[in-house]
Amino acid sequence: MTAPADLLDAATTAADCASWLLREDLTRLALLAYEMARLDCAPPGGQPFMVAGDAYCDRLTFRDVLLDNLALLIDRHGIDVGCWPEANGMDRLELVLADYRRALERQRAHLEDQP
Repeated sequence: MTAPADLLDAATTAADCASWLLREDLTRLALLAYEMARLDCAPPGGQPFMVAGDAYCDRLTFRDVLLDNLALLIDRHGIDVGCWPEANGMDRLELVLADYRRALERQRAHLEDQP
């Protein structure tokens, strides 16, 4: 989706502050951020998760990636609906989404290899 030509009017009520992000939108974005972070926990290229007693990822890393992904996705949504004309990190979001698509492809290939 491309950014609208006009930005939304400034909020004049408390309800206006959240009206640009519907619960359904947030749910969709949160689920995508969760799946992106979940797949990011798997080491690339079939590398082992544990190496010399150190994990590739941990729960705090998952949390940090989840929250970062969600912030990027919400910022993109804000641009799309006209809340703001730009947001920091949109170039990084494209890289994160590309990584997610690659992880999905690896997951699909792995599932196809299963008997």
